[in-house]
Amino acid sequence: MSGYAATNGAAYERSMGRWSRKLADAMLEALALPRGLSVLDAGCGTGALSDALAARDATARITGIDISPAFLDVARACVPSGDFRQGDLTALDLPDAAFDAA
Repeated sequence: MSGYAATNGAAYERSMGRWSRKLADAMLEALALPRGLSVLDAGCGTGALSDALAARDATARITGIDISPAFLDVARACVPSGDFRQGDLTALDLPDAAFDAA
């Protein structure tokens, strides 16, 4: 991704967020995850999936990782209970089996 929306989380959210949120709801419906899991949202972007999960399960422990600081700012605002970190998904510094689902 390049251009303005790649560096501006609010712009991305306005242009793509509505689609991401629809997909997030459908994905969570299909997965039917049990409550209370520790979940990694890999490539979390602006937090659409994390937000949908938090709305369904307040006991879920959500960690989101994305390369874009601007996207992470939006994710943190949407899901204050989440743990959002900047990182490269090809070089995660996380222990094996740190999450119940990803």
